[in-house]
Amino acid sequence: MKNILVIILTLCYCILCQAQTEQVILGNEQISAYFPLLKGKRIAVFSNHTGMIGNKHTIDVLLENKLNVVAIFSPEHGFRGNAD
Repeated sequence: MKNILVIILTLCYCILCQAQTEQVILGNEQISAYFPLLKGKRIAVFSNHTGMIGNKHTIDVLLENKLNVVAIFSPEHGFRGNAD
């Protein structure tokens, strides 16, 4: 009985370790899926300084791709995190 319990726990541990190796892809990083939906639309973004795609802010990526950002909502320290 003890051996079966050890085997089950080992299998559960292996499954958990395997699940943690998969990389999570955030929604803002899936630009090929969302950019066609955003073309020609008025876009409002709620973000702070952590809203990054790679090493660029999400706002910068949207503007570089000529998307129509009309409003930015952010917390008290600004979306770049440098406001007092």
